[in-house]
Amino acid sequence: LPGRRDLKLQLADVYEANKEPAAAARVLEELTVTPRPDDGPLLDRLLTRYLWAADYERQLAVLRKLAALETTDRAVVTELAATARALNRQQEAVAVLESYVRRRPDDPEGRRWLAQVYDSLGQSPRAVEQWKVVARLLPADLEARDRLLPAPGGAAQSEELALLERRREGEPRDETVRQRLVALYRGMADGPRAIAAQRELVALRPRDPDALVTLGQLLVEQDRGRDAIPLYERALEMAPDRAETALTLAQLYEWNNDPRRALAVLDRLARARPEDRGLQERVAALARGTDDGAAALAALDRLAALRPEGPYAEQAVDALVGASRLPEAIARQRRIVEKAPAVVAPALKLAQLYEWNGQEPEAIAVYEGLDRAGRLPEASLGRLAELYRYQGRSAELVRLSEHLLAHRPDDAASRVAASEAAEGLGRAGDA
Repeated sequence: LPGRRDLKLQLADVYEANKEPAAAARVLEELTVTPRPDDGPLLDRLLTRYLWAADYERQLAVLRKLAALETTDRAVVTELAATARALNRQQEAVAVLESYVRRRPDDPEGRRWLAQVYDSLGQSPRAVEQWKVVARLLPADLEARDRLLPAPGGAAQSEELALLERRREGEPRDETVRQRLVALYRGMADGPRAIAAQRELVALRPRDPDALVTLGQLLVEQDRGRDAIPLYERALEMAPDRAETALTLAQLYEWNNDPRRALAVLDRLARARPEDRGLQERVAALARGTDDGAAALAALDRLAALRPEGPYAEQAVDALVGASRLPEAIARQRRIVEKAPAVVAPALKLAQLYEWNGQEPEAIAVYEGLDRAGRLPEASLGRLAELYRYQGRSAELVRLSEHLLAHRPDDAASRVAASEAAEGLGRAGDA
């Protein structure tokens, strides 16, 4: 059934449950060859997979599809631009940002991104035009002002830099001079000099988390994410409630192929912000990818509390099964069946869990309940017959086999099992 998207989606879920993310990604790639408007969640799953694997080429391909679907989503566009730049595809980054600002001309942050890319490519005149728009939209923005306006007192920028550098040498504890130098060098896309000045600020203010984060940002802008990690760690120790710092640190861990430390940071944040659905989903996915069943289960429970109608309760059951905690999985699956007694799939899953846990009589009871209601699929009738045979319930096996063989007269195995059961009951005629 190659046209059944629902089956392919289930197949991708099963691959992920079986811890085969590469196989799941192949299925999701097939489903999103030509993305549909509602394929955003599937592309997000693919993007998460490739982020874990640090596969920037595939990340870029997925982000292109997301950007085509969500042309005015700044987060998608800027991530696409950042990934393209990481792969040294500067022109693609420029093109996607130019397209974005045409669609959303009044978004100052989109303009800022485009201006910074122009600056990094040495296209100063084009960058200035974007900074002018940022300054018009955000009159108090210091970065735009520093990029456009002459230095205080009318001095040219080069003269101001020379003056500031002389003051920097003569006044080793002057923080204002160093702050101004960082702003100027950053506006000029001179990362190394901005980093040097910011290091001096950190030395002057070692307990200031903002100074540490700014230095970390400068290092990340220079593709030195590994060097930025200790700075974000210290900043988070000083200000543990800062969600943005925690999210950035987790991202740096993932970029450096350390998903377990990323999970530790995000899990703490998720426990403190149980209402943040996106964060909980990220923790659940990362926990499953690192085989941390406890963290995955906790995140899925928080998601189930946020959206009881969603798939999270069943995913929590799968997490328990993966952790070999079948009794707990069965208890949860029973509650799911009780909430939706008319739905067949949860009941069949409950019967399967009973079988895996060696509780064949309980599995038989579930199948029989569906059979009495006329909702037991024909494929499951054969399984019920096998359970009757394993449990030595010959009379029920004969009764059910008569029904089965009426529909499947060529099923030799069922016919032999039924005849042996009838013979054991002394019903030679039936045998």
